[in-house]
Amino acid sequence: LPASLPLLVSPPPAAMICVPSSARSSGLEGALAAERKRVEEKEQELVALHGMLAQLETSIETQAREARLEQNRLSALEHKLAQRQLDNSGEETVEKLLMALSEKTRVARELENQVQELEKQLVEE
Repeated sequence: LPASLPLLVSPPPAAMICVPSSARSSGLEGALAAERKRVEEKEQELVALHGMLAQLETSIETQAREARLEQNRLSALEHKLAQRQLDNSGEETVEKLLMALSEKTRVARELENQVQELEKQLVEE
């Protein structure tokens, strides 16, 4: 070919350029090590999430147990109140029991609401 004519041959694509196998191997080993590290981090995150989930479940169970105990206390107060209402001589005592019952009912409702919120959060997670 005359020197005045441009060369129409394009250079080989990057994929075809020969890279020494040790350099390619080293790059692949680095990528593998990075991927293993990422997988290990994800596994640690998963273990942490399982731990938090177990704590949440325990908390929900505890609050549910407390709510049941509170309901039992309310039932006992209601029973005492019913007995006191039969005996009108202790009006002050009945008033105190009614106030205690009202407070216990409020606390039981709050606990029940908390249990429902925690259960909702557990389902969402």
